[in-house]
Amino acid sequence: MTGSAGMFVDIEAIADSGETLASGRYAVPVTIGRGDQANLRLPETLSQLSRIHLELTERGGRLHVTDTSTNGVSRDGNRLTRGEPLRIGDREDLELPGVRLNIQRVGGAPEADIHIVARVGSKPSRKVPLGGEALVVFAQGTAGAALEKRPSGFSLDDFAAEPGSASKAVLAILNPEPGGLALHLPRIDNPPDIRLNRAELTPGQHWMVPLDVLTIGGLRLEVHASGSRAIECVNARCRLLNAYRPEENCRWCGYKLIEGVSRMVE
Repeated sequence: MTGSAGMFVDIEAIADSGETLASGRYAVPVTIGRGDQANLRLPETLSQLSRIHLELTERGGRLHVTDTSTNGVSRDGNRLTRGEPLRIGDREDLELPGVRLNIQRVGGAPEADIHIVARVGSKPSRKVPLGGEALVVFAQGTAGAALEKRPSGFSLDDFAAEPGSASKAVLAILNPEPGGLALHLPRIDNPPDIRLNRAELTPGQHWMVPLDVLTIGGLRLEVHASGSRAIECVNARCRLLNAYRPEENCRWCGYKLIEGVSRMVE
């Protein structure tokens, strides 16, 4: 599972130079590193960081950190024991090679209405406001997909009770929750390639937040907070979303986010 709707933390990653590398609110558990599958992804140029350098988890209602790295994580100047979860406070500073993490536990997810921007290949995109409803992705034809809304909390059991369900195949169910979307991927025969940002997903429960991109075969689903602005990276090998900071580089590939050549989404 790539996230939970129970505990949330605000994280700010600051380089030794003082530059803010990343910041945001994340659902716990959250992984941090420079690998594609990290929830908070740090620049590839920080070569001393591991692909997954550490993980924040909840245990008994308390926040814990686990060092999963080669070069270590320190707290108050003391290096953590690799692989052993350590209980930490609601406000902590952690030191990584070249980076300081400011971590603060918060009461909940950011309040935001979520909508989806759906696109298939080069066809025009369409905005799908969820308004508290679930979004179901059905297989259509040999490689296509169809989107249909259902009541919030919709599940595979609800789908099985629908007339004609035997003739349809569910690829994904997205249910809105505070701060993001709960994503369920059922186990099916011959599934299409499914990725969340760069990470390949397996059947089960996952968690999505604004600026995430879910691809299911040729279908692209972008998650946006209503009223926010985003830039799609112009790098053809990336095309992932970033907060609207055109003077910065893409958080995924490092490509320059130049407003004149990058697509802006509102």
